[in-house]
Amino acid sequence: QRESKLTPTGRRQIKALVRRLSFIHSHFPFKAIYSSPISRALLTAEAIRDELKIPLHVDSLLSEMDHGRWDGKTLNELREEEFDRWRYWKNTPQMACFPEGESLLQATDRFRKFIEKLLASTPEVELREESSELCHNTYIVVSHAGIIKLGLLLLLGLPLEKYWVTGLENASINVVFLQLKDGRLSAHLVKLNDTGHLDEEFGKPHITVLKYLRSSIVDRGG
Repeated sequence: QRESKLTPTGRRQIKALVRRLSFIHSHFPFKAIYSSPISRALLTAEAIRDELKIPLHVDSLLSEMDHGRWDGKTLNELREEEFDRWRYWKNTPQMACFPEGESLLQATDRFRKFIEKLLASTPEVELREESSELCHNTYIVVSHAGIIKLGLLLLLGLPLEKYWVTGLENASINVVFLQLKDGRLSAHLVKLNDTGHLDEEFGKPHITVLKYLRSSIVDRGG
């Protein structure tokens, strides 16, 4: 949850993301943007708002996980200073709690509350076969990798021990189709960690998250 300034690379990522979302918006208009208040997310959301001309709502429920006293430390520092707790986090994330911070359960509950608020403000829509619309209410949610991963697990009904099943790049696009009918919510994953716009912007495959995943897998197996 610590504030950090956008780098030149980060600003290029936002530029590419806005260009991609603008293209999508021209075919399937977005209704609104919801964003974490943390500046790197909010600056991204503001750039999207300025281009798409749609309302922006800031919600603290979308803030990144609270890593407590781990916040600001490098992975190497954590492995050296708190190896046992670090390994426990890697092997059993669903049971771990960041020292003086949140657990995955607490962070997931925050995202659940956000979804409940969003659904409460969105009327149920009957999807008719003759309708040519892909989706009647489409929103952009700008948050952080940890919270987005937890949100995907929650919506797809997957257990928290699957937290390490994927990684997410900065400025990647994840699309989930939600249908609320008769008070029951169903979710379908459409896109996961889509970085085609970043590949185009930087002229190479944007898969730097592999380094982080490789480190996580090695630590878990050690």
